[in-house]
Amino acid sequence: MKHRLLRCGKAFFVAGIFLLVAVVGANNVLARTIAVPGEESTIHNGISAAEDGDVVLVSAGTYYENIDIKKLISVVSESGAGRTVIQGDPDESVVNITHVKAVSNVTAKLSGFTIRGGRSGEGRGGGISIIDADPIIEDNIITSNTSAKDGGGILISQEAHPTIRNNQISYNTATRFGAGIDVVYGSNPLIYDNDIVHNTSSGPTYGTGLAKWGASGAGIYVDENSSPQIIKNNIAANAADFSGGGISLRKGSSSQVEDNDIYSNTATTGAGIHIEAQGGAPQIRNNDIYDNHANVTDTFPHSGLGGGISVYNASRPIIVNNNISNNDASHGGGAMVISENAVATVSGNRIYRNNTWWDTGEWAGGGIYVADSTATITNNVIFENKGGLGGGIALLDNSSTTVVNNTIVDNYAPQWDGDEITHQTGAGIFIKDSILKAKIANNIITRNTGNFQIVEWGNGKSEINNNLINNDSAGIYHYGINSEIFDIVDLNSRPGAGGNVSGDEGFENIGSDDYHIANDSKAVDLGISSNAPRYDIDYNLRPYGSKDDIGAYEYTTSNLSTSPVYRFWSDAKQRHFYTIDQKERDSVFDQFIVNQWKYEGVAYRATKKSDCSGSGIYRFWSDLYQGHFYTAKESERDYVIDNYPDNIWKYEGTRYCANTSQVNGTTPLYRFWSDTKHGHFYTASSAEKAYIEANYPANVWKYERIGFYVYPVL
Repeated sequence: MKHRLLRCGKAFFVAGIFLLVAVVGANNVLARTIAVPGEESTIHNGISAAEDGDVVLVSAGTYYENIDIKKLISVVSESGAGRTVIQGDPDESVVNITHVKAVSNVTAKLSGFTIRGGRSGEGRGGGISIIDADPIIEDNIITSNTSAKDGGGILISQEAHPTIRNNQISYNTATRFGAGIDVVYGSNPLIYDNDIVHNTSSGPTYGTGLAKWGASGAGIYVDENSSPQIIKNNIAANAADFSGGGISLRKGSSSQVEDNDIYSNTATTGAGIHIEAQGGAPQIRNNDIYDNHANVTDTFPHSGLGGGISVYNASRPIIVNNNISNNDASHGGGAMVISENAVATVSGNRIYRNNTWWDTGEWAGGGIYVADSTATITNNVIFENKGGLGGGIALLDNSSTTVVNNTIVDNYAPQWDGDEITHQTGAGIFIKDSILKAKIANNIITRNTGNFQIVEWGNGKSEINNNLINNDSAGIYHYGINSEIFDIVDLNSRPGAGGNVSGDEGFENIGSDDYHIANDSKAVDLGISSNAPRYDIDYNLRPYGSKDDIGAYEYTTSNLSTSPVYRFWSDAKQRHFYTIDQKERDSVFDQFIVNQWKYEGVAYRATKKSDCSGSGIYRFWSDLYQGHFYTAKESERDYVIDNYPDNIWKYEGTRYCANTSQVNGTTPLYRFWSDTKHGHFYTASSAEKAYIEANYPANVWKYERIGFYVYPVL
């Protein structure tokens, strides 16, 4: 998905069970197609002449006008964005779409235009303003627009839930927030498969002293309890004065950020993604985040932090299965900084070749920097990062951190001289004496150079157990002036330490960055289960042998090969939809609007038919009830097939595999029935099950039983 060009049109994979979204006019036998300039001389006049359900079809050319859409109509070009331009008046938005909410599966649409030259004030976007509206914005080039405040390309506000897909959003500017896209005030759009590139948020500074801030979210800015689905976009070369060069997620945001390429963005904090969600819990999953730059500046205190990701202000993100590489931050957290009372889960990522300034030995966390926060760091491979304090990980003031089952290798931190002494800085992990606590267990911490594998300034606040740590000519552990440990036996004799070993890691192919371990690795069967994740980074169950292995990878000869099962919710149908097929997931994004199917993320894991472990999961579709039914029981499948006609329950076959009884590592999938909705609801979350039972009467959602057993997500 890297370095893509705009695609104007695509072939859709059509999920057989779905009804396609109604392009306005499709369900209206009286709908007209109004040709511009054939029947009406301008797009504005065409819109004025149109009624709900009509299509305004615009021929190739350049149209010097600004347009307003307040009807359920489609405004589409005949020849595509490359040949059809709306050149706006420089004193207002080029396109305003306001107060036109989707009705069932019918909505407004704008498709196939280059939209440029707009300039707006506060509360309006330079290119497109979407206020209290749910349109489709598709196959457009939105470029060279400006906002005097927010939303240079697109502003989405006031509980607007549009579908923004397959657009090029480039070279737009804003003086405050969201040069590309600004999403605010309870808005939850789908932002899918767009190129969001070369947008710039730059303008005045606000506040004073340590509270000074400035223009942010150059690619996408999200605030005020908004949670867009940001899926499969190319977000590159955007620049913000302050935070969030690529994406900025602010107050109350629990966005799904998944399968994006986020690269070559710049800011002073959080160059790739900045998260300051104030209690929001965004999920950052399966993205490639690389070559982003967090630069230090005299304008903003505490700048130069979080090259890839920054996490601040009581945010609760889940950061899982990403590649975070080749980012740099001048003052700390080359890949990631976690600070300001955040509670972060960082699991299953590959974090490599990130840098913070290391030549002075002053700046912390080539890979991860944690301060004043709680972090759970598990199942990551953290390698070839460079930092002044902590080449791989730096744990600083008032942090409480669990570092379990990671592979932390080939990172670098130097010794440095100051205050008439030589300071040791921790090539693998640095722990400052001002932390609250640190649990370091089941990690491979080897081959880190320039300094000791672990350095702890002060004594007694960390627990270091069952790690594989080698001397590697650098030393194992340092905990104060002239307090150096070069032998694992001496480390295990210290309070809070035990079960640590030295020996051959048994990496499969370190020259190719392959840190899987072989069966003769010293890491095999020497971990402890306390706080250990249930799976390794490849979703293999732990333990495979008699005990958990040390490091991010469990040695195994049998890979379970589980895959994510994606979950959608439909406001219109009052139904959930689940699929293990990523093509089918993407077809939903390609074909539907948000109120039809809103993506809720990965619900659980199961095995595909091709890797089937357990029983088949049989799927039915009901035209009558507009929903699905899933069962693992052959007898129930056969009963439905024998007793219901296809319009009530049509059998669609085996969709994936799960278990009918509990096996090691699985969790129940709870099944509810609704008399009022004539459908089922399934959840693998015991907390969600308890919430449904406590808050809904039995005629709305009645618990039936465990449907089958699945594998939980990391």
